[in-house]
Amino acid sequence: MHKKTVAAFACGALLATVLSAEVFGEGSSDSSTVSPDGVGSGADHSVAVTRGDISSVLSLDAELITRPSYQIPAPASGKFSPKVHEGDMVNAGEVLGTVNGDKNVKLVAKARSRVTNVLASSGEAVPSGIAVLSLQNRSFALQATVAPSDRYRLKALSADNQARASIDNGPGPFNCPLLGGPQRSEDGNLSLLCAIPNDIAVFAGLKGIMAISLEKHKKTLTLPISAVAGSADTGQVNIVQESGKTVLRDVKLGINDGVRIEIRSGLSEGQRVTSQPPSLDSGEK
Repeated sequence: MHKKTVAAFACGALLATVLSAEVFGEGSSDSSTVSPDGVGSGADHSVAVTRGDISSVLSLDAELITRPSYQIPAPASGKFSPKVHEGDMVNAGEVLGTVNGDKNVKLVAKARSRVTNVLASSGEAVPSGIAVLSLQNRSFALQATVAPSDRYRLKALSADNQARASIDNGPGPFNCPLLGGPQRSEDGNLSLLCAIPNDIAVFAGLKGIMAISLEKHKKTLTLPISAVAGSADTGQVNIVQESGKTVLRDVKLGINDGVRIEIRSGLSEGQRVTSQPPSLDSGEK
């Protein structure tokens, strides 16, 4: 499987209007001068830091499977209180349990499923992200493998994120509720599951696309992702000075849409950077 680019996702006829849900969530960084012999003049090949809206949408190739097993993680740290028992059948919307920490958070079933295991005891203190319940979906689901290059983006994933899906040469787009969090297989791969609604006619083995809206930030600073070394948390760029020489600058990074990336600190609107990112040895003294 390979990741679909967000640009292709936006232009495709099937998923052009999938994003109905939005999730919203500067200081300077140290910089060091890059030798003119190393990077040289960048004035003729530069891009500007601009301000605008950016959405993080993860678009993945997927395959239809039947009755998959999945785990539900604790959405926060706190004491776990299960409301179900092994063998119970639950429907979408039923409360499976609560985690009482800084606030009381409910775990809610997203599709008809059977509880196969309660992994934490009542009153047990659980950390955020640890699996507390195992279930088996009772119908069809789309399964999409998450490439290693996309795993950092899953930090923004929560039970509130919405997925939309489309079946190749078939129905779509339609809402496809996520089942639990990222699921780890025996071979170490991570995958996401979403439940096919009962009114969507599908067959096991069909291919499709799953798209998850992770976050949207408004009026934030952005650059083309191709101009930045790094794609999560921290990175570096080459600032183009008025003289044409370049300066290596550390930046803090936010979300990206596969084309542009958010600059959380280290740059100001209107500054220009080289269109090519710094090389790995640019910061060596």
